[in-house]
Amino acid sequence: MTDLIKKRIANHPTECFRLYQTPAGFRIIATHDVVSPSDNVVEGWFAYFHADTNYVRLCQVQQCFRARITAKPWRMSEVENKKLAKDIPAKDFWFGSENTDIDSSIEQRQHELKARKQWMADYDKYAKNYRACHYVESMVGKEVARESGSGAPSHIDEFIQWHDKACQVEKNLEMA
Repeated sequence: MTDLIKKRIANHPTECFRLYQTPAGFRIIATHDVVSPSDNVVEGWFAYFHADTNYVRLCQVQQCFRARITAKPWRMSEVENKKLAKDIPAKDFWFGSENTDIDSSIEQRQHELKARKQWMADYDKYAKNYRACHYVESMVGKEVARESGSGAPSHIDEFIQWHDKACQVEKNLEMA
């Protein structure tokens, strides 16, 4: 992926990217400009960098760039060790049930909500021991390097700092 990015910025000297390794591949953040998933350049990036087709579809439908900033539960050893369930309880909590007995329905939903809250508390406790990705390298196009040095405008740099902290990029933790 590093070679692909270097080749890209050699041919597009105004572009800059940060590369991260994730548990299942790579994450790339463009640092030279703010773009929208519907921008023409993004379609080219998705093709050039061989983006996952599900990722591309979700970005286009939701008009946002999706990136996991915390561990996936099923990648955490606590799931394997049965300290945490693989899936969050009461996934359909907000959709209600077809139960016509109101009293038992309310009681059941309260039980489901309690289980869901406990799972979330357990997840938060264990997830802080994992990072979502690992920073690999920043690559800056020649024209950008000549003009500003880093290639990241301040608002993008602020986002990168938030992203790296939320993902625990710099911590020596297992990725999940």
